[in-house]
Amino acid sequence: MRSKDGFTLIELIAVLIIIGILSLGATFGLSHIVRSSLFTEENIKATLESQNMTRLFIQLSFIKTVVSITSDSIACTLEYPDGTSQNISIEAPSDTSFTYFGSDASTVVSVPADVRIIRINMLVAAAEGITKTFSTDVAPYRLNDG
Repeated sequence: MRSKDGFTLIELIAVLIIIGILSLGATFGLSHIVRSSLFTEENIKATLESQNMTRLFIQLSFIKTVVSITSDSIACTLEYPDGTSQNISIEAPSDTSFTYFGSDASTVVSVPADVRIIRINMLVAAAEGITKTFSTDVAPYRLNDG
């Protein structure tokens, strides 16, 4: 006569298969959560990097005179609305460059006295290897006026 104290082999295999299926579903769910978290983290870094463009735009808008220019820096005198002035060298962050134009915004210039418009070019790396290039033009309203 057979004892009813244990489980049959078929019952144990069925339970193991069910546990395996549930584990597989949980693994896919967790991997999706981790991937979404990494995607969000990379996009937050890209957003913080792009805020450098706003900072540069504001800084460059106060230029009174340009002393020297390169593709990654500009030495200049800033004049603030309260009348104070400051000699400063503005360095472009990594993956950022400056292009300098005359008054028509189509002629690239290399002489500091001819600069009227400064283009900020920024390469931002986002999630999943996506890179975007952003550009904005700054025409400092006090540049070289009397």
